[in-house]
Parts: sequence; structure tokens; C-alpha cells
Amino acid sequence: MRSALIIGVLLLTGCPRPGVEQCEPAIVAPEGVTAPAGSTTEVTVRFFNPTAKPLHVTQLELAAGAPFSFRFEPKDFTVEPGSCERPSEVGLVLRFAPTKVGRVEVPLQLQLEGAATTIALNGMGTGPLLSAAGVVNFGYLGLAPSAARELAVRNIGTMGTSLEVSVTSMTATSPNTTEQELCIGRLERGACVPMTRVTVSREAAFPLVVVPRSAGGKTWNVEVRAGAQSFVVRVIANVVDTTRCQLKATPPWLAFGAVLAPATDTRSTVLRNVGADPCVLLQATTSDPQFRVLNWPTTAQLIPASGSLEVKVEASLTSTRGATGELTFGLAGTTDGAGESFSVPLSATPPASCLVLTPDPLDFGVVRTGCSTRARVVTLFNVCAQPLLVSKISVDAPITVMFAPASPLSLSPGQAALFSVSVMPVSTVGAISGVVRVTLQDGVDALIPLTARMEPHTQQTDVFRFDERALADLVLVLDDSPSFARQHAHVRSELSRMSAWVQLQKPHMNTRIAVTTTDVTNNGPRGRFRTTDGGVRWAAGDDSSFSSTFDELTRLTTTGAEHQSCIEAAARAVTEPLASDPQGNGGFHRPRGGTSVVCITDDLENSTTPEAWRAQLQALDAGQRFSYSVVGPFGSTCSVDALDDGGTHAANVTPFGGITTDVCGPWELYSIGSFGGGQRTTFFLTSTPVPSSLEVVFDGVRLPAQAGSWRYDAAINAVIMDPNVLGLDPRSLIITYENPCP
Repeated sequence: MRSALIIGVLLLTGCPRPGVEQCEPAIVAPEGVTAPAGSTTEVTVRFFNPTAKPLHVTQLELAAGAPFSFRFEPKDFTVEPGSCERPSEVGLVLRFAPTKVGRVEVPLQLQLEGAATTIALNGMGTGPLLSAAGVVNFGYLGLAPSAARELAVRNIGTMGTSLEVSVTSMTATSPNTTEQELCIGRLERGACVPMTRVTVSREAAFPLVVVPRSAGGKTWNVEVRAGAQSFVVRVIANVVDTTRCQLKATPPWLAFGAVLAPATDTRSTVLRNVGADPCVLLQATTSDPQFRVLNWPTTAQLIPASGSLEVKVEASLTSTRGATGELTFGLAGTTDGAGESFSVPLSATPPASCLVLTPDPLDFGVVRTGCSTRARVVTLFNVCAQPLLVSKISVDAPITVMFAPASPLSLSPGQAALFSVSVMPVSTVGAISGVVRVTLQDGVDALIPLTARMEPHTQQTDVFRFDERALADLVLVLDDSPSFARQHAHVRSELSRMSAWVQLQKPHMNTRIAVTTTDVTNNGPRGRFRTTDGGVRWAAGDDSSFSSTFDELTRLTTTGAEHQSCIEAAARAVTEPLASDPQGNGGFHRPRGGTSVVCITDDLENSTTPEAWRAQLQALDAGQRFSYSVVGPFGSTCSVDALDDGGTHAANVTPFGGITTDVCGPWELYSIGSFGGGQRTTFFLTSTPVPSSLEVVFDGVRLPAQAGSWRYDAAINAVIMDPNVLGLDPRSLIITYENPCP
């Protein structure tokens, strides 16, 4: 085994370590790291800035083919200003993957404040050079005939330089075992022709043959050597002195019936040893590839006297003629050298047609009038031994083909093809039906019945009283990554505007605001609310301390995390188990109040499973008033991580009627203005509406949606009334609307 140190401390010329009197920028690479050749380890080069101005690092390059590489595609970055006592820092992660043993030196070239700089990266590739299996197990063997295996060796340390590997010794280590029973090489006319030396560039193998002369457990130690390195490999065999096997199969015949490809069918037979001596089964094979043994291991199987073994077989027909065959077990030879086999018959009948369509029939279920359904996939499968030609695929209105392969379509034996269908918007109430028609070249049609049940669009009615204030529960999800620091000044200004808005709304809205972050790592908040130093978990608009509590909870940090997500943090914050945990977020949501979540970030949505978190929030939306919005990188002209051109946030906002607004500009979450007489003007809806369907009736009079009357605010899922319309003695407000298509 070779070992050595890797990589030292690398500083810019004239730039000492942070904290020294010169107080200049420095670059530090780690010390004492090694990596075995053929493996990968990560190292971090750290950039320190103790000065009062930003330090710009650009044009990072490594030589092609070097054993060092960037973990991520290098980008220009800035090390923010710091101080001598607390320099700011950025870590650049590199991967070291040596392909040979020995020391290497690679230059890392970059521009620092526009000046070319070179950093020498030093590494050491270490051994081991050789790898060999620790154990070669022959499993159960009969006394006759012989059995062969391989002892595999791998060159894992030199990568390109061949190794001379030899077997230096072989020793029998168990009773009733001799060296003559193990041949390292091959048998020719019953004699062992040794092979004890191989040249290994990457992989090679020594052939092993066991020639048992007596029964019992047998072990040998084989020493393999390459230069100064050696391995001891243990060779194991369990030799059984058997008489002729006496087996019985239950059931004695595996009849699968009709198996319609691409489906499969699985059946089992139980082999029972009805003799007085053990029986060794060497292998299990099927005579027809349409049958496959599922649970046979790589080694032989021993069935003791009166013992049993279950064997599973899978059938999958690819021929219209059906299939017949045998499941055959090879048996270990007896003392007289004779080998035997034992067989179980197999059979499966063919399908009735060459073309299989699934699903059949296809039911779309309940569909709202005016809505379309998601596309449903239909599979065509050719189960015959000859090709099929599909000349046309058609459906009956109002069902339509969303996607289909070009016609004519040729399906080879065993080949599948897909197309999709959907129900288009209709106004008819009741059952509708249609047919998928697949026409073959010979004019024969294969049909799938299509059904759906059309129900009226649901109408929602919310009635409001004027003798109580609206309850509004708002959760802010703040980006706390280091890169978000560039937005802090503007975000702080907008948060102050939000605080002032809450104070203006106080006469007619009882507001509470809680705060979490986008950090969803295992040791992060993961949706848990922040608390003040005094243990307060949210800022209440009715409290005299609202402004100071709000400012403390919305403090902007750059702690950062490996995993950041708006939708996951939002879902965790307002759903179980945190939503009812008294040590978590319990007590925040009020049953008669509306809940709004707003994520504030300049990054894209990074969740790998946004659909799951969205579904969790949609289940919540069915039971309480809820909206989800994002203040993010939407058409931003300032510096952001990435523009949300692909709609990574929009897909999460749309189902909740929320809004998206640019993090760099004025946030379009609320209106700042005067409110008269302390009258309630905000009315939260009980579910998400189709905005165009909203109708507002005040004291028996329908009000048009126009300036000076009312407006719908998607960010908080509420209707905002103009105070002048309500007057001094309002009595009733009735809002009706349709729910959107699912």
C-alpha cells in the first residue's frame, strides 16, 4: 500500500493568509489529502477577502485531461467585502480523480480583479494496485464430475500500466482436503495444466477447477501476488456424496393458460426430495425463451432428505402459436460418475388476437362541463410472430386524439406503440361515449369503448357579515442564500411597505405574519417558524409591538443551505405535522381566517418533487381559504440567479390563484392607500375562483367589477371593496363564482 500527502497551502504572490497585518486577499488550498488511483475525492480552494471592496474572480480554467476538475461548471463569482477581523469567504469545490499512482501538479488559471493568476494544485494518487475476490465459493458439488470457476483479479491502481500477477502458493486448510483436488488452470485428459501467472491491464482471471475425491466441506488458501502486494483468496466447496435423486414436483405440470403480452403470468412448482439421501441441483433452465426462471441463484441448491424447494417460472407469450417446453434441473453426479436431470413440463395458450389495446374500456370518470381532461395513454401491442400494419387511428367527438404516431404504423413482433386521447370541453350534462378505432391494413378494426360523465360546473357562494373583521394569516418564506444578499436593500424596503400596509388595514383586518426560510435541508428549519429572542413566533397586527416584532422576524440572513425550495418550505409550514405541533407552528392558522403564503427569492424553484408538495397544499385548499404567491425572478432587470422563463414557480402558483411579481421592482401584493371609517373592505373567499365568473351583490344590488366598486386580489384570494361603495350602514355582501377546471 502506498501513501503520500496531497496539496499544500497556496497563496497569491504578496497575499498572506487572512488575519495577518497586511490584510490582503488570499487563496488557500487544503493540505494532506490523498486519493487512491481510480477513485474520486473533493477538495475546496477558499478565497478570502479582508478588504472593504468586492473581489472579482473570473475566467477559471483547468488543463484538459487533468486529474482535477470542477464539481460544477465554473462561473465568475465575487467575494464580498470583509474586514481584517472577519474576512468574507467563497469556497470553490474541485474533484481530484487520479488515474495513476504518483504525484501530479496541475495549474488552476484565473483572473483576479482582471489580473492573470496561477495556482499550483498538487495531488498524490495512491494504491492499492491490485484487487482480488476474497472468496470463491463453488457451493454444493457432487463427487462427480469436476466443477469450474474463476478467480478474478483487477488492476485498480495503475490504469494503463500492466501488472504481472502470479499465484505463489495454494494450501489445503480443512480436514479431508488435498491440494490435488484443486487445479489452478485447466484439465486435459484428467490432468491439471497449471496457469499461475497472468498479465493484468484492467481485469483477468485464473481458472479454478475442483476435482473432488471425497465428500465434505473443503477449503483452500490461494496466495496472489503482484510485486510487493499480495492477497490471500479462500476457495470453498461443499462436496455431497449423493445417490440418485428422488424428486417429486407439485404440481407436476405448469399450465399457464392464456397469457396476453405485454402482460406476464407467474406460477410455482415445489420440488420435494422423497429419498433418504441429500440431492444437489446444479442449475435450472427452460427449453423455450417465453418461459423464465425467476428465483434460481448462481450456485447449486441442496435439498436435504424430506426437504423441499419452491421454483417460480414466468411466462410471457410473443407468439400466437402458444408455447410448450420443459423446466429442467441438472443434478449432481453420483459416486459412479453418472449425471442426471429432472424435468417439469410447461405450457401456455396463445391470445385470441394479434393486436392488444389497453386499457379496454377507457373511462374518463366525472368531467365538469366546459373543462377538458388530462390526456390518457392507450397502448398498442403486437403479440404475434409477424409484423402488423396499422393504417389509421381515429376517435369519436367530443373525444380527440392528443398525440398519435404517424400512420401507417408498422409494429414488429413484440413491439408496442402509444397514443393519447382526451375529452374536449362540452356544455352537455350527462353521459357521453365514443370509440377509439384502430384500423389494420386488412380493413379490420380494433375498438376501445370510451365513456365520461359530464356534470355542471360547480358554483360557490360566500356570504359575509359586516360586524366582524377579516382574519388574515400570512406566511413569508425568505430566501437566505448568500447570493440573495444583493437583494437585501430592496427587499428590506418592500418589507417595510408591507408592515405599513398591515397598519393601514388594521381597522378592518386582523393580521398575523409568521416567517420561515427556503432552507429545507435536514438540519434546517424545513418550514418551522422563526421566533424572536423573546420566543414570539408571529407578529400580530393588533399588538402595539407589531412593527418591532415584524422587523425582528423578517431579518435577512445569508446562512444558506445545500437544498433550497419555496414550495416545499411552504407546504411543510402550513400542513401537518408542523401546523398542529405546539412546539412548531401550531396555533397560527385560525379556522375562520384566510391563509396566504408568499415566497421571496431570486432563484428558481429547486424542488425535485414539486407535484407532491403542490398536491399537499391543494388538499389544504379544499378545507380552508388559501393562496400561494411568489416574489421572484420574473422579467428581472437586476442581477438574479436565473430568470424564471421556464415557469418553475408559475406552475406552483397557478392552481391557487396566486400571483408572481418581480423581486427587483415594487411588489404587486397589495395596494397602499387610505381606508375610510375603519370599515371592513377585504373579504376572503372560501375557495379559488375563476376570476371572470365572480359576481358581487351588495345589499341586493349587483356591482360591476370596475374602478370605484370592487376588485379581486389573487395574492390573498380576496375581494377588495371600495370603502365609498359600502357606505355607513352596510348589511350584506354575497359573492358567487365558479371553481376552475381541475
